[in-house]
Amino acid sequence: MRCTFRARLPLQVSGIAEEMRTGDAALRAAFARQPRGTAAPGEAPPVNVTSVILIERGVAYRSHTVAGERRVILDLLLPGDFAGFEHALVGQANAQLVAAEALTYRAMTVEQFNKLSKKRAVWIGITAALIEERSRIDRLAAIHRLEARERIAAFLLDLYDRLRHLGLISQPRFNLPLTQGNVADYLGMTPEHFNRTLADLRDSGLVEVDRRVIANMQVKHLRSIVPPLPPVLKGNSFPGRISAQNSPAAPITNGRSFAR
Repeated sequence: MRCTFRARLPLQVSGIAEEMRTGDAALRAAFARQPRGTAAPGEAPPVNVTSVILIERGVAYRSHTVAGERRVILDLLLPGDFAGFEHALVGQANAQLVAAEALTYRAMTVEQFNKLSKKRAVWIGITAALIEERSRIDRLAAIHRLEARERIAAFLLDLYDRLRHLGLISQPRFNLPLTQGNVADYLGMTPEHFNRTLADLRDSGLVEVDRRVIANMQVKHLRSIVPPLPPVLKGNSFPGRISAQNSPAAPITNGRSFAR
């Protein structure tokens, strides 16, 4: 019997990508009609309690405390990212969302979200967002297996690529949205080890650090330090295929604050 799977695969993937783009647009349009909320640095928005949110301005992180005191930062959320899916879909979550800086978001009640998610297009958009979130976590797990210099280089490049992909910066210069202690928790390092290694990268001329401002990143050299890692998958990014974020060909626009 003749197998036709290989011949049909590109068409199927193209159709999935188109549905993901349509679903993502429908999901974001629904959130755009919801009221805005704000959270100050260090505060927890009402996700995992009453709402699902779409971040419009600022940066947040998902964290979990282990062994009573040790904190693990599991994910970093930028403008355009969603939070609160876990509680809305399964009734519980394994992490708390915390604003790393002043945060503005659109909030939808869990009841509204559950009603909206019954629409096929919106459900596919939710699936695309969950794929992206999961692939970010997979990438971070791989980063944790790197040497210290590689971890920090990967973190700086990932943040640079994500901000550039969003059109929020045009040069390798940005304000670090996390404290150095937060970054150490994100990378699975002690603050002391993180500070020593960052100072080593700075003394090597690979990056300039002025308090929480990262500048003059030697992007090409930093990329040569980091081994291949699992990509961040964005099902709604490019026509006709399920694509990976952080493409070298991503467009660069004028820099501005962390807002969509």
